[in-house]
Amino acid sequence: MRNKSWLLIALVIALLGLGAYYNFDMQWGDYGTGDWLAYWSIPRGVLFGQGYFNSDWLERTQTAVGYFRQVSEHHPLHFWPLWNPPPIVLLLMPMGAFPFTASTLVWIGLCAILFGHAALLVNRRLPHPLPDEVALGFPFLYLPFLAGMFWGQVTPLLGAFMVYAWLAQRKNHQVAAGVLLVPILLKPHLLFIAIGLLLLVALRRGQWAMILSFTGFTSLLVIIAFVLDPTWVTGWITQGSPVHWQSVSLWDLIKSARELPGWIQFTGIPIGILIGLVRYWNVREVSLRLLGEATLLSTLFNPYLWHHDILVMLPAALWIGSVLWNREMRPLMVFLCVFSLWAMPWLVFSIAFLPYMAMFIALWWWSGRPHDKQPKQEEQLTPQAS
Repeated sequence: MRNKSWLLIALVIALLGLGAYYNFDMQWGDYGTGDWLAYWSIPRGVLFGQGYFNSDWLERTQTAVGYFRQVSEHHPLHFWPLWNPPPIVLLLMPMGAFPFTASTLVWIGLCAILFGHAALLVNRRLPHPLPDEVALGFPFLYLPFLAGMFWGQVTPLLGAFMVYAWLAQRKNHQVAAGVLLVPILLKPHLLFIAIGLLLLVALRRGQWAMILSFTGFTSLLVIIAFVLDPTWVTGWITQGSPVHWQSVSLWDLIKSARELPGWIQFTGIPIGILIGLVRYWNVREVSLRLLGEATLLSTLFNPYLWHHDILVMLPAALWIGSVLWNREMRPLMVFLCVFSLWAMPWLVFSIAFLPYMAMFIALWWWSGRPHDKQPKQEEQLTPQAS
């Protein structure tokens, strides 16, 4: 795409317009502030010496930017907590240095840039690349990017870092690949099969620097977390957990519909790991098709999922888009984008989300079927055996 600088200029103008709409005094509930309130305030507390779970400080800070929620069984605290691993939350500390409005606008811009950049990188490695404009537009519209940004979520960056880690491993940049996997641990359940696939391949190929950098950087963050707040483990455990909320995960739905014990929700993890081991045991190099498959499997066997979390399926979405474009089914691409935008408000409910995922899975299966225009390259269905 020529003149990509115009896209950055347009993004800056859009962000300034969003800020101006709220008089550059964004409050909780405005676009981009929902979950971002917690992602901003808790690293900010650590940055300013208040620790992770200083409830008085967090309540004052969040109330000052408009947060209010009546205490209930599902919301037992006077502030909006984070259930993400506290050591990994340290990576968000630079955002905590900004005031709330500035951090919100910067975060939305950063997510848009990195998600778009990752989409272009994936597109260049497709058997039939899309025009850059289409490669940027399709995942932003087909996947619930706008919903993710409405909540100020981290999932666009997790999808981008998955792509970056995959590319680094393919280029044998082992240290970079290991480090790039660490931010994904903000929500490790979203990509647990894809992370496992890359680490399994690293083991089989003897990419020890990748494994050491992954474990080493994670361990370093844990140590720093203890230095900054020695009580973070206790605070993390005692604040409770969000698993009692009804998410759109298939396993959560099964648990709730059948009134089964809570642990049933997590049975998808060992099942997914077992399937991943059987499927990928002999893989020595992760093709783009396999990466997309692993992100999709991670989503299907996820115990706790919101509709915007499927942004991590960026490689799979672009693969589908590429096949549709190559097979002259472009009106269907337009329909998928329009339909997804229309359905987005309803995807928070399982009754709408599960059919949406069923359609995605059907398109994924169909996109891997043989076709007279389908290239016989390594980005195909079967893993590469040793």
